[in-house]
Amino acid sequence: MKELIPQIKKMWEEHKDEVDKITEQIISPQSDDTKIMLKFLRKEFIPNKVLIFKSDEDTEIDELTGFTKNLKSLEGKATAYVCKNYQCNLPTTNALKMIKLLNSENKLE
Repeated sequence: MKELIPQIKKMWEEHKDEVDKITEQIISPQSDDTKIMLKFLRKEFIPNKVLIFKSDEDTEIDELTGFTKNLKSLEGKATAYVCKNYQCNLPTTNALKMIKLLNSENKLE
């Protein structure tokens, strides 16, 4: 993975302005609740969605994006941060609420 960091960083820098619509971060190790969130996400078509995974200990993704530094899991559970135009809703550990936030037309306008 570490050998890919320069390539990922370059791609992020080149395209980060195109990713200003909807970004979602799921914060948690690979756990059952993460798998549930992914299952819900895979059922939905959400254009311009970017999914970022990180654990609370992950610093590499923070170096790439910068805005993920203060995003932490809630009570050790998979936690979704749904963001739009570089602003995030309050985090949720509920997969249905995550989908509602992603589909909401009125969030963070």
